[in-house]
Amino acid sequence: MRRNQSSSALTSLGSTRPPFLLLTPACLLLAFGASAYLGANVEVQKLVLILIAGIAAHISVNTLNEYFDFKSGLDLITQKTPFSGGSGTLPQYPEQAKNVLIIAVLSLLICIAIGFYFTITIGWELLVVGLFGVLLIIFYTTHITRMPWLCLIAPGSAFGPIMIMGTGFIFLGEFSPPLALLSLVTFFLVNNLLLLNQLPDINADKSIGRNHLPIKIGRAASLKIFALFNLLALIVVLIIYSLNYFHTSILLALIPLMIANVYSVQLTRAPHNDTLLKRTMPLNVMVNLTTPFIIGTSLWMSSS
Repeated sequence: MRRNQSSSALTSLGSTRPPFLLLTPACLLLAFGASAYLGANVEVQKLVLILIAGIAAHISVNTLNEYFDFKSGLDLITQKTPFSGGSGTLPQYPEQAKNVLIIAVLSLLICIAIGFYFTITIGWELLVVGLFGVLLIIFYTTHITRMPWLCLIAPGSAFGPIMIMGTGFIFLGEFSPPLALLSLVTFFLVNNLLLLNQLPDINADKSIGRNHLPIKIGRAASLKIFALFNLLALIVVLIIYSLNYFHTSILLALIPLMIANVYSVQLTRAPHNDTLLKRTMPLNVMVNLTTPFIIGTSLWMSSS
């Protein structure tokens, strides 16, 4: 009996979508490295707590999305790819729905508790940043996915300005303009990560009442915005370099960003080519992970 219960608990963890959680430490590494370069003492205790809070927030939004998509019936009609359509945990194990909701709530509470700790010990300004983050987690699936333009920028806002500027405030004691500009790199990239992953699900999402950007303006127009965002991410890096905000090693980020701009052009030229889309999706994930990793690592090494 205990073995079955243990197996049951482990099954529900699939809804956290572990491979996708790598995005959080990648984005936080950018924040840690940039903060260190700007003169902050990146203390291990704070670093660990921020990492736990970030991963907890990511788990919460993933599991809430899985729970509500299962309850709406969306999970039963999507054509799954490795990067879209959900984990498939609840359609396969519907009895795990309650456990998945518990994971979502507990993860959110952990994130909130750590956020309050930093608010009390560092500054009330973090409460504003944290509140926006919590609202995005709670209402993303149920409300934000029905507001096309807000849905477009919500993911990037969470992993960009909210996560990176909040982390910077914890280490620097203020909201840093250079860090705010740097956060736009992940803002544009993560928006594009979700935007591209929405394309295979247009018909299924529309059938349950969602109204994200690909539903609103179509696949071809959405891919033009996708291309624009990848170009803007590259331009932001060049602006940062021209302003001498950070070490010249930040230009290493141009390597994955140029790759992103190449496949952006390919997609805009063939917006309805499903084979090209499927080939591009893993490349897009790679760019989202490697770009902040390269920036964060290079800046941290340059700070010593």
